[in-house]
Amino acid sequence: MKDHINLILLNLSFGWAFNFKEITLILKRDYTDYKQRILLIVFLALLFYCRTVCAVEKLPERIISLAPANTEILYALHLGDKVVGVSSYCNYPPPCANKEKVGDFSNPNIEKIAALKPDLILAAGLEQDPAVAKLRKLGFTVFVIDPQDFNQLFDSITRIGELTGTGTLAFNLNQSIKTRMARLKQALWAKAAAPLKFFIEISVQPLMTASRYTFLDEMITFLQAKNVAGDLPRPYCRISEEFIIRQNPDYIILTSPHSRNYFTANKAWNKTTAVQQNHLIDTVNPDLMLRPGPRLIDGLEQLAEKIYYIKIHRPGKEHE
Repeated sequence: MKDHINLILLNLSFGWAFNFKEITLILKRDYTDYKQRILLIVFLALLFYCRTVCAVEKLPERIISLAPANTEILYALHLGDKVVGVSSYCNYPPPCANKEKVGDFSNPNIEKIAALKPDLILAAGLEQDPAVAKLRKLGFTVFVIDPQDFNQLFDSITRIGELTGTGTLAFNLNQSIKTRMARLKQALWAKAAAPLKFFIEISVQPLMTASRYTFLDEMITFLQAKNVAGDLPRPYCRISEEFIIRQNPDYIILTSPHSRNYFTANKAWNKTTAVQQNHLIDTVNPDLMLRPGPRLIDGLEQLAEKIYYIKIHRPGKEHE
């Protein structure tokens, strides 16, 4: 048990947040001593309480966001006035264009970030790991927000709410997204039929797609459809034209600029139902499908409208 407690404290020292799934895994360990089990439960309960209380005890006044999705969450929680810096890729909502730019997504500018003296930095995973390590070494408070599905997105919104003292707004935002998803699910039941097949284009040179463990794949599944590349081993990977053409997708979702011509000008693709019936979806803003933020629900609803001709009332046209 001592090893588990030390592991938890070590994780917290690096700013990592435990979720209920991780706590459950720890509690499933075989503790022969019943008192040890009770002690661990009490410890975890206190730890969870302290995590929440400490997060809002000293509210951050100067926040930097290194990822567009995190910026969108901050503004959705009415924290725009506390944002002092964003990445060069952050372009929504429009007011964030006036914020200091602290480098691009892959190469945050450590010197610029340090000069802004933030008391909270929200980063993403993978590419930003080296920058996160450097910033933590300099003593900055950095939290990595990198959701991989809708449930993790809800957890991320909740976590940012805890860190910034906007817990109620975070709860309301999550409930709004969940309500809209439930309403859409109900509308889709009336459209039940054989699952449509989709190909998701991420780039054409080289030809890349989104597979499992991506928001786009989860969105396609939610829409009662099938991603023809859903069984590939990596979330984003190269794929051959021949493989996709053999799958004969009913729809192709286009996410990169000017990619429509790649499919319509190629005779090989004319064999697919998607090209024959002009089922190339390029009118949905890719940011609404690729950014793990609160506007994913807008992308989901717009896809449903394009595919099933469902009339959906969306609050706030500014999201589109």
